[in-house]
Amino acid sequence: MGNSAAAMATCLSVLVALSTTGCQGVQEPQVRGPAPSTTAIRGPAYVADAGTGLPLSRPVTFPVTEHSTLRRLRWSSWGGETAVATGRLTGMWCIPECGEGFPASVELTGLLRLENVGYYTRASVRAPGVRPDSAEDLSDLHLGHPWLEEVQP
Repeated sequence: MGNSAAAMATCLSVLVALSTTGCQGVQEPQVRGPAPSTTAIRGPAYVADAGTGLPLSRPVTFPVTEHSTLRRLRWSSWGGETAVATGRLTGMWCIPECGEGFPASVELTGLLRLENVGYYTRASVRAPGVRPDSAEDLSDLHLGHPWLEEVQP
């Protein structure tokens, strides 16, 4: 049996194999076993100081803008999608009459996580005792973070 006979025998074997398996086309892959579990991304969460850009975790004092600072903050939540605190609001716009500041609440949102570290990217401050015309608008602030150049929230 020469090379041509061997080649013909190989072709015949392939044709027999195809005829017994049919021409069903591409079959969908089958997945077996348990589904992979989803794991929540964990790691510390921070908010960037508006003046220095330094990362702050559960800050007691937080310069929320160049002209407004939250003080004596008490956090009821931190590290999740939303962080909430109450404290006092002071600012350049109220010196000297604001003294200890105005009662305020702050909600941080837009938690951006990269490499197991998160930064809150938005803040909303409510201070009912502050006249709207005397303070800067603090209702929807975009906060800085180290990835500001790379990722936009």
